[in-house]
Amino acid sequence: MRQDNGGEAPAGAAWDAFQVRRHRLEPPLCPTPAVIAAMHAAIGDPAGPILLLGVTPAIIAAFDDLVVVDWSAAARDAVGEARPVDGDWLDPPLERRLFAAALGDGSLNCLAGDDHARLFATLGRLLASGGRAAIRCYVAPDLCETADQVLADVLARRSEGFAAFKWRLAMTLASEDRPDVPVAAIKQSFDALVPDRDALAAATGWPRAAIDDVDAYQASALAYSFPTRRRLLDRARRFFADAALVETDGYDLAERCPLLVLRR
Repeated sequence: MRQDNGGEAPAGAAWDAFQVRRHRLEPPLCPTPAVIAAMHAAIGDPAGPILLLGVTPAIIAAFDDLVVVDWSAAARDAVGEARPVDGDWLDPPLERRLFAAALGDGSLNCLAGDDHARLFATLGRLLASGGRAAIRCYVAPDLCETADQVLADVLARRSEGFAAFKWRLAMTLASEDRPDVPVAAIKQSFDALVPDRDALAAATGWPRAAIDDVDAYQASALAYSFPTRRRLLDRARRFFADAALVETDGYDLAERCPLLVLRR
């Protein structure tokens, strides 16, 4: 609830460091034009304001009449024509039934699994009758990979970027019953798996600067959540009878990045 842009924004003092790294974000950590198009298709032509969960520049540039809820003043300063609101996604200071639509990119993954129900309840309160939400989610596979399998696959194919590798590695730490993954544990798992970063860069072609971005996770007290598709839909359908996953494509790890589309 206090993250933005695909879960990559750290909280507190680490925010300034994230601002430096923001321009280096690559899919799947940021939405592609195809994802933006899928969001447009999912919510149609809303006749009213759109709620955005977290400052996501690509979404802000692509939609009008946005109200952006974000905890960070630094993020809210970059919302352009959108209306910024300082608040918590789980309890924003907004009127009931105010919004024709809601959008998010990785927003659910920034919440502990137990908070997903609270967010769905909040969306149900804020969306007008017939309102739709489209939130891109990172979902764990039904059959979890091991860290060694992820590394071997990446080295064999040499086709994915570091961001996709990092997310796959994070998902190896999740399970159906325990989808929450401490951010610091992602860094620990990476260090155990990859003792020689120069060798990884040489084998994959990844820039060393991109690989070293994982160091920002070391001191984090946050956790990300990687539910399976089944778990995500089960939670959503407790609040929205009309809930579905819409696939996205055309970028690394797209097969694990569907849009959760809800209709009130």
